[in-house]
Formats: sequence, C-alpha cells, structure tokens
Amino acid sequence: MNRINRFLSAAVAAVLFICASCSAAGDTGGKSDLSQNANSDFVEEETTVGDDLPQKNFDGRKFRVGVRTPAEYEIFTELTGEVTDDAIFYRNARISERFNVEITAIP
Repeated sequence: MNRINRFLSAAVAAVLFICASCSAAGDTGGKSDLSQNANSDFVEEETTVGDDLPQKNFDGRKFRVGVRTPAEYEIFTELTGEVTDDAIFYRNARISERFNVEITAIP
C-alpha cells in the first residue's frame, strides 16, 4: 500500500510539473498587440436560431404550468423593472402572442 501511495504521489507531482512548465510564457521583448486591438472597432455579431416549431393557433386556450409554491412568481403579468423578471415577462408575452394562448400557473 505504501508503494502505491509513493508511486501515485510521484505521478501526480510529475503531471503538475509538466503542466507548470508548459504554461510559462517567455518575454517577447516588445509591446504586445493588445494596444492595437483596443483601438479597433469590435462589433459582436448576434445570431438567431430558428425554433423549427410549426405555426399553430390555440384559440386563446389557457396553458397551465404546474409550479411549486415558492416559484409561482415566475409567471409575470406585468413588468417589474428587474432584468430577469422582465425577460421572463417578454418571453411569456411572445409565446402568448405567437400561439394565441394564455399562460397561467397552477401551484
């Protein structure tokens, strides 16, 4: 058992030493390219992914969601000013509008 522990300790130490020696970066001796990149205009592209759901009309039916009692607040009926709450409200509004349903919570 003592031999196995010594071998495993040596193996772990060797792996850590190899990882540490590979991560060291040498001095380039000059300025980095970060100053050039900081001045360039970077525009992040936003891509949207289609949901591949069919267009359905549920004629205003109630879509009831079973939730546990403390999480009943996740079905918002108005904007609250909180970022997360408003995102949930907008998501539910888009779903209600797209599929013509009314989302309600069942505690």
